[in-house]
Amino acid sequence: MSNTEQQPLLDSVPAGYDALADPALNLPPHELHAEFQNTVPGTSSYDKSLTWSSAYILVVSRVIGSGVFATPGSIVKSAGSVGLTLLLWLVGTILAACGMAVSMEYGCMLPRSGGDKVYLEYAYPRPRFLASTLIAVQAVLLGFTASNSIIFAKYTFFAFNIEPTEYQHKVLAVGLLTLITIVHGCFLKTGIWIQNMLGWVKIFLVAAMSLTGIWVILLRPNGESLGQSDRVVTNNPFAWDTLWEGSNWSWSLISTSIFKIFYSYAGLNNVNNVLNEVQDPIKTVKTVCPAGLGTASALYFLANISYFLVVPLEEIKNSGELVAGLLFERLFGAHARVNQEIARQGFLPWPHLLSSSRPFNSPLGGLLVHYVPSVLVISLPPQGDVYNFILDVEGYPGQIYALAITIGLVIIRRRESFLHRPFKAWTWAIWLRIVVCIALLAAPFFPPPDRKGDVHFFYATYAVVGAGVVVFGILYWYVWTVLLPRWGNYELEEEKDVLEDGTGITKLVRSSEDRQIDHFRRLNLPKLQYNFITIIMASTAVQFPAGHEPSLLTEKSSVSTPSEKPHHVQTVLHFLKELEDGSHLTPNYVARPESYIRPSTELAVTVHDVSGHELDYTLDQNGFQYYYHTSEEKDFLDDEKIKREYYPETEQLLKDATGASRVFIFDHTIRRAQKDSRAQDTPLRGPVQRVHIDQSYEAAKNRVSYHLPDDAHELLKGRYQIINVWRPIKPIFKDPLTVGDARTLPDSDLVGIKLIYPDREGETYAVKPNPDVKWYYRYGQTPDLVTLIKCFDSKTDGRARRVPHSAFVNPETVDAEPRESIEPRKTNKINVVVRYIGIKWTLIVGTMGYAPYAAGLYTNNRFGTEWFVLFGAALCGISAGIFWMAEAAVAISYPEPHNQGRFLGFWLSFRVGGQILGGAINLGINSNRNEAGSVSYSVLIVFIVLQALGPFAGLLMNSPSRVQRTDGLPVKLRIANSPLYEIKATAKLFCSRNFLLIVPLISQAVFTEAVMFTYLSLWFSVRARALGSFLGGIIALILGNLLGAFLDTKSISLKMRTRGAFATILTLQGAWWVWGTIIVTEFRRTQPTYDWTDAGFGRGFALYLFWVAGFQLNYMFLYFLVGNLADDEEEVIRISGLLRGTESAAQAVSYGLNSVTIMASVGSVYLNFGLWAISLFPAWLVVKHVGVTLRDKKIERETRVD
Repeated sequence: MSNTEQQPLLDSVPAGYDALADPALNLPPHELHAEFQNTVPGTSSYDKSLTWSSAYILVVSRVIGSGVFATPGSIVKSAGSVGLTLLLWLVGTILAACGMAVSMEYGCMLPRSGGDKVYLEYAYPRPRFLASTLIAVQAVLLGFTASNSIIFAKYTFFAFNIEPTEYQHKVLAVGLLTLITIVHGCFLKTGIWIQNMLGWVKIFLVAAMSLTGIWVILLRPNGESLGQSDRVVTNNPFAWDTLWEGSNWSWSLISTSIFKIFYSYAGLNNVNNVLNEVQDPIKTVKTVCPAGLGTASALYFLANISYFLVVPLEEIKNSGELVAGLLFERLFGAHARVNQEIARQGFLPWPHLLSSSRPFNSPLGGLLVHYVPSVLVISLPPQGDVYNFILDVEGYPGQIYALAITIGLVIIRRRESFLHRPFKAWTWAIWLRIVVCIALLAAPFFPPPDRKGDVHFFYATYAVVGAGVVVFGILYWYVWTVLLPRWGNYELEEEKDVLEDGTGITKLVRSSEDRQIDHFRRLNLPKLQYNFITIIMASTAVQFPAGHEPSLLTEKSSVSTPSEKPHHVQTVLHFLKELEDGSHLTPNYVARPESYIRPSTELAVTVHDVSGHELDYTLDQNGFQYYYHTSEEKDFLDDEKIKREYYPETEQLLKDATGASRVFIFDHTIRRAQKDSRAQDTPLRGPVQRVHIDQSYEAAKNRVSYHLPDDAHELLKGRYQIINVWRPIKPIFKDPLTVGDARTLPDSDLVGIKLIYPDREGETYAVKPNPDVKWYYRYGQTPDLVTLIKCFDSKTDGRARRVPHSAFVNPETVDAEPRESIEPRKTNKINVVVRYIGIKWTLIVGTMGYAPYAAGLYTNNRFGTEWFVLFGAALCGISAGIFWMAEAAVAISYPEPHNQGRFLGFWLSFRVGGQILGGAINLGINSNRNEAGSVSYSVLIVFIVLQALGPFAGLLMNSPSRVQRTDGLPVKLRIANSPLYEIKATAKLFCSRNFLLIVPLISQAVFTEAVMFTYLSLWFSVRARALGSFLGGIIALILGNLLGAFLDTKSISLKMRTRGAFATILTLQGAWWVWGTIIVTEFRRTQPTYDWTDAGFGRGFALYLFWVAGFQLNYMFLYFLVGNLADDEEEVIRISGLLRGTESAAQAVSYGLNSVTIMASVGSVYLNFGLWAISLFPAWLVVKHVGVTLRDKKIERETRVD
């Protein structure tokens, strides 16, 4: 078996790797140990058995466990109050997210098993062996699960109401360890199945425990008792007067509490430890870790709220680890993989035994390393403070390594700035984590009050022991790798070996210096590859060696991937030479190859290698794009087979890459240096070494009419493109393809050349020489890396419309094998438009239903005409849906991209202007009514008159054709296709990934409206409600315009504006829902009716104003977001209609739920809180792409225009 065949299927880099040649590190060979040389690829013998769901459960199972069940009591005891405890959980969650981001960047950059061990070794290759030794020492001395086992035993005995002896307690804990070791060490698949099942069980139980506690205490009918035997909270633990009572602000105690919170979140990077076994590791790391954090944080906060509602505060403080009652505790996680990775590198004794996956294809040796110290920790110390001490002593050295890993990331960014990073941690998160790590490490120097910590002995013992473990590791490293070799006149050398099960290990042997140097010279390891996603997706290539038949087998090739240094090329390109007699404009005849020869001129250029940065270029920004895609077709010899099998592949590729709704391939070209004798009439051409563009603007339009005559009329009304899909048939070294950046080539340099077919006439563009054009190519491009070349785009809004390209001579590869490639060309239809009566009249019709509904409310309140209310509501619902869709389309499409946020602010200002006016009228009429009740009839009459004026006001609006934008572009909001076509297109848009992901965000935003109005009507007087409507409108107006101005800020990128607004709005919204949960829980018990003269009015009324602020900010952000999801102006109508339709459905559900008494008082607030939590992660999956997608690159450029 070849070396390449022994590599894992999803190996992160090619089989070849050599850190010795890495110029970024600049270390002598003897200082680079073998593990660092092989940090990236890995040699795991395990199958890729972990799917996304398994990886998610692996993370959640590790995170959710004894931490949430056992640590709250200790944290409350240290913090002293409910308020400080919840604040610490919030801060701890944010800090956990910072640490998670660092681990995600490492995991995507170095996707192999080992976790922190791999990252420390990569960041700190010198001193040699130090990082590996410290990790090995910590894994052996502190890598135990004794704390989990202890808690398991406590909860088990607690569940059966047994008072155990110390011996019984230890036996049960050791029994758990033994059982898990046997299951995971001998029955790997069974262990994974049990882990997945218990992971879901734990999520369910934590949620059930939390929600049940809240339900029983808060939602039971008034007067119903839980019974005398049930000890419950008798007063509100969240009352502001008592929320912070007893807070202990000692940094020493706070730091130990944060250690415990970190322990509760330990495992967010658990998937990093087993990446060799994960399918699609980079994508998994980028999604599983945030999903785990969102799940855990939501459940943790619910659990803590439940604890405080059910268990009195003093009992929590005195409960120790039994605050949660009976629940499951966490299992091992993936620590055994880390132990096995350490053993594989020779840092543990008996590496052959501990590294092997035999006999059960599982890390049994690593589990044993984990098992032994855990049993000792359980068995030897006495009970008492052991749990708190274990958590603290694990946490202190953990912060040392966390600090080293985070600083190491900063070092790697500076040392290897060219390294491809599929995910990049936020800079502020990195520095915040560094500061917090330093602060936590300094905590023992700040004694707590009375010098008493969370244990009964010396408060800083955990720091002494934790730091002692690190110091011991350093001393062990120095004696083992420096002192003894110096005394014995030898050096440690690493020799690789492969066990019988295929596991690669490293043996540390003694050798003289000369022998060591000779050994490294003999290694012949290939070079380090930095673009890890590239290699994962491009690991298969068809090789056609010169003089041999092409093999249908695939194999990895180390020469097909970019090296550590880009291969920029100095060469010449051939351009059109203009002649005075005009002979350079003679047409090309398809049937006469000699007609293609025309005068040319050479221009010396630099062609830049994009290796490591392939994903930085996009069709709309640059005119070309590199796209990774593996084809089932390998040799491209049979023309009919190409059409039958390769065409459908290419169609799907284009749909995935561009979002096109329709793709049509009209021809393909196979380019080889000479015709293959085995080819069956395939159209073969040699590489064109002349800069050109395949289609002129006019010819592209004619192409649509020629190939799709029946649909051309409709297709030409929307957006259409012609894209060349260029794929190598084998790795390209000779005559590679270069593409020019469309932004650097003006239209004035294009010269149309007629192309004469037997039955029609086309046109291509020749290109004049221009030294300002930027040229790019990919060195050693493989069949799995496709180049998308835009030949034409009907859009004229500033995005790239065409790109020049040509083959060229690379002086370094003139003797390489000739290139072979296939180029299917296609048209793609992106959007359609729908047929209505016009946007202006749509708005007018949409306003006609409001006045009848208001009249129905008036007549029903005064005369009991319920039928009129129902009729008016139905009419208003229909017209409002039309109106909302139209006004949203206008608000998004009328303004220029760089004024969109401000325009949205103006639009929503006018909307809340009605609320301000109505609130002022209501307040003036009811200013003396300080009791609960309904508004007066006169208020309703005024509202009827105002709403009846709506259709007449709509007549004053300009139609789209009369709108004058500062960028000179027309507004196109008309609909031309059939209603049936539009229904299908709208349904498809609704089912799209992006829209479905933001449905929870839309729902939680709109639900707020019914919640806040119901809250105001339930708990406040008539005039207080009028005041709320008035002030709420003013606040909404101010905040809406501030947010609009921020969204248009030119000095901040579109990506950062969108993410910043999303994070700020949703964070504030979450804080207000926490506050709302506390307030409505109290109000349901006290049943107040607040007037503005009552004590306590400000606290409750402020919550309403905050909800109004959140509603307005959410609303504005949603429109800004969907405006960036629509591909063009026509699609704005569809997505606006979907947004308003979804809002209407959510509003109907929300108001319906609020008609139920229990939901109106507290249930809707709890429900909205849950919707908020659920919406975070799906919405983020959409938000994170704004500013980085094809369309948003265009918006980004326009936004920065002065």
